[in-house]
Amino acid sequence: MTRRISLLVLLAAAAGYWLAEVDRASPLALDLVELEARLPGPAWLLLGILSVLLWLAGGPRRGRSVRSTRVPEAAPSPAVPEPPVDPDWYPAAITRSRNLPWEQGVHVAWAPLPEVDLMLVLQSATQGRFKRSVRAFADFLSEVPRPRRVRIQLRQCDTDGLDPVHEVEATFHSHWARGHVRVLHSGDEVDVFFQKPEPGWPQ
Repeated sequence: MTRRISLLVLLAAAAGYWLAEVDRASPLALDLVELEARLPGPAWLLLGILSVLLWLAGGPRRGRSVRSTRVPEAAPSPAVPEPPVDPDWYPAAITRSRNLPWEQGVHVAWAPLPEVDLMLVLQSATQGRFKRSVRAFADFLSEVPRPRRVRIQLRQCDTDGLDPVHEVEATFHSHWARGHVRVLHSGDEVDVFFQKPEPGWPQ
């Protein structure tokens, strides 16, 4: 319907062009010229623009002719069960941690407190020994089920100019993504909290 009106307007534009540009002398042409004096442009040009706009407006809408390209949603994949935890991992891990080549004044305490699963204790350690021990501790933890909370205890250690939290975060983030571990510092202790701890640790 809109396109039919567009064709009628186009015919009127052609008639107006003929009167204004070709005829110019008939009474109708003179009336048209007098009307155009009040318009922002020639009447035939304005009618032509209106015809084009009506033609475009009457075109087919995209939503009517385009078929839906929605891809059917794939069925959710079944959750992959986590492998069962070896019930003997805990005593084996204790034995392995005691056999690791810890430097002098460094040892690991298992379940030292009800809320702490594992604690790395450093006695009179230098900054280099602290960094190496934390790295070895994180490597060891990456091979056992994730604990709830571990602690690094510094006893009379040289920490002048050293940020223990930054060092622990940088080391642990080499194994766990940011947001999976949270590091807090209080006095001579640095606590590491794990997101989504795994079963197997004594309650």
